[in-house]
Amino acid sequence: MQDIGNVNNENREFWSEPCGSNSKLSHGFDSNDEFDRWFFEFYPYLESYIPFDQLRGKKVFEVGLGMGSVAQRIAENGADYYGLDIAEGPVALVNSRLHEKRLDGRATEGNILNCPHEDCTFDFAVAIGCLHHTGDLYQGIKELVRIVRPGGKGIFMVYNAFSYRQWISSPLKTFRQLVADFGMATPRSAGKLEREKYDTDTSGNAAPFTEFTGKKGVMRILDELPVEYKIDRQNIGNVFLFPVPRRIKLATCGPFVGLDLYVSFQKS
Repeated sequence: MQDIGNVNNENREFWSEPCGSNSKLSHGFDSNDEFDRWFFEFYPYLESYIPFDQLRGKKVFEVGLGMGSVAQRIAENGADYYGLDIAEGPVALVNSRLHEKRLDGRATEGNILNCPHEDCTFDFAVAIGCLHHTGDLYQGIKELVRIVRPGGKGIFMVYNAFSYRQWISSPLKTFRQLVADFGMATPRSAGKLEREKYDTDTSGNAAPFTEFTGKKGVMRILDELPVEYKIDRQNIGNVFLFPVPRRIKLATCGPFVGLDLYVSFQKS
């Protein structure tokens, strides 16, 4: 059982350097606009999960703000934007972006495990790549669903326990989790070396906590909640099957052994 208090404190410190900082630094981007162009080209499937052009006038929530690319685009499309992050850095970055572009919306510091919004508040909710770092995936998903109104929709992404990277780098742990999924499908906590393969800061430190789960693990959680849902596998790294172009790998390998699970849901 995780000590959630320690996980929260460590996450607050680690993620104050926004997720995506390594990519911005390594590519030498001089502006947020340059980063955003790269970001949406690198994750081309995001537009199929976040209906940016349909969010005008909608109340939209995002948790796990990263570099603020998604936040800015949501606000640019006329949504009533509310951002939440456990760390100060991403919150400050998003608020700076919104202010600079004269866009409506605001980000605040807070914890999705105890989300500071009332039941049935939002038309759409987004959680890309953060719930698996909280130390309590079940509670994070439950809170995300709670704040969406009946008929509202949402999208979240979590790391796939059965991706090509897991089978290559941690085959025994992955096999054990696969066997366990035939019984109680539960997330698995990652060791330090595994965490380093997914998330590090610009000093090379690994994220303090990461969980991997399969489709059955997500289904086990969502089947207890008032939602209809769809789960897809997405995302392939540059190194895998080098030098095959990434767009081909995304289309052919992503749906089967992708790094991430993208979960679309509608609340009933």
